[in-house]
Amino acid sequence: EMNAWDKIRSEFNKGDSPVRKLVIINVAVFIVAAVFGSFAHLYNTTADHLLEPLYMPSWYAEFFKRPWTLFTYMFFHALKNPMHLLFNMLFLYFIGRILVDFIPNKRFYIIYFGGGMVGGLLYLVAYNAFPVFTQNETYSVMLGASGAVTAIIVATAVLVPNYELFLFGVFRLKIKWLALYLVAANILFFPQGNEGGRLAHLGGALFGALYILQIQGRLPVNLDFLKK
Repeated sequence: EMNAWDKIRSEFNKGDSPVRKLVIINVAVFIVAAVFGSFAHLYNTTADHLLEPLYMPSWYAEFFKRPWTLFTYMFFHALKNPMHLLFNMLFLYFIGRILVDFIPNKRFYIIYFGGGMVGGLLYLVAYNAFPVFTQNETYSVMLGASGAVTAIIVATAVLVPNYELFLFGVFRLKIKWLALYLVAANILFFPQGNEGGRLAHLGGALFGALYILQIQGRLPVNLDFLKK
């Protein structure tokens, strides 16, 4: 008879699906952070204040002190905005299940984490390079799986552009149009705010597209390290 931990591990590994594992991890981290926040409130502080060393900072100096945030930030979502987590996980679940049917699990993880990290780097570089950010010298942090999830969406669209989604059981939409809309919206609505999130989306989109184009041999330059 399995103990509680064995049951949890068996459930986590069921089907060896990267989509299932990533959704479980993201939701579990959100729940743990929320519980952590409830205890933090008793000490007159917040979960964000205590968990900030795991969020992606906007300043180079802070990032060099904690470079692990390039990886850890994508597992946390704003506790005050659960819809952020919900939409990310819905996209990951429904689009990720399509992509995982066409590529090995290893490549799925590369797209997910590569997209998240490129999104984080784009956020960091942009916040230290462009006057719209540097002139006010405001420190900020970024968290969320948006860059990683966008990488999955765009990679799927590049790999199988004419794959049809049956949205809400009402109408069909080719996935390439969904990806194009997401990229265009992040560019056109950039001045409307949430610049960090939009930068992460665009970084993830770029990585997802380049990765698929490279393994298909469709890039004019050779980036063999992306094929691994």
